[in-house]
Amino acid sequence: MPISPPHLEDHQRFEIDFDEHYISEGDVCALIPGMTTGRLKMLRFNGTGPEYLKPTPKTVVYSERRVREWLERTARTSTREAG
Repeated sequence: MPISPPHLEDHQRFEIDFDEHYISEGDVCALIPGMTTGRLKMLRFNGTGPEYLKPTPKTVVYSERRVREWLERTARTSTREAG
């Protein structure tokens, strides 16, 4: 019995904007003081870091705009705040 291909709606959509500026893990670390590639990988593993694209099994890139948006969402006004 033939297996039908998965439907696009079955997968999370990440629309690519070719006017967007994509950056490497090292660029993300340079953008965020104190960030290391190891810490960035852990955030990726936990699903708590910025969204990323993985065009090949060993290549990870980030939208600079989305990294900045993720960083802005981490803003706090007190050490008592969760997170």
